Amino acid sequence: CIRAMGWTRIAIVYVNDLWGRAYSQDAASLAASVGVQVAASAGFLRGDEAQIAAAVRRVAESGARVTLVVAENLDIAPVADAADNLGLLAAGYAWIADDSLSLGAVFAASPDPDRTRGQLRGWLTMSKDALFGARRERFERALQSEPIQQLNRSVYASVLSAELLSGGCDQYCALAYDAVWTAAIAISRMEPEADGSL
Repeated sequence: CIRAMGWTRIAIVYVNDLWGRAYSQDAASLAASVGVQVAASAGFLRGDEAQIAAAVRRVAESGARVTLVVAENLDIAPVADAADNLGLLAAGYAWIADDSLSLGAVFAASPDPDRTRGQLRGWLTMSKDALFGARRERFERALQSEPIQQLNRSVYASVLSAELLSGGCDQYCALAYDAVWTAAIAISRMEPEADGSL
């Protein structure tokens, strides 16, 4: 999407925790893979308005006109305030929020919801699609190749109808697949309790 818009330089502002760092690193890698330069990448601690302002100032100093914001809802209003104070919400700038953005939660956390509403006008949201192209086609063929009831004989699988499962895979099913395998691997590495249970 960023490359399709003709943008060649972006900045990334992110909450400096495991999720925010990983998301921003993935975004930077993806940008580089399509020839988009990351002019600045600045993290901040959740809820720290001074650090948020400093991170947005780095965006301003970079000269980037497009900024990806990877933040929790409570930090969106302070990011927008800092950007507004530096003139970065004017025409010619684009702001993109990650897909966890919930406007209701943003406005609820804002000390001035009307101001925040105006500041966020025109922001874009980005959503993950872990599977696309040939990878998605292979995944969906594998998903459809065997009825779920044959793979999972639990009572829960019995309520999943073929009609329900025929809709294909949305952008979250691959993430759910990864999460299930992560949990299964973690469980397999657990040491049993004295009574043999995990």
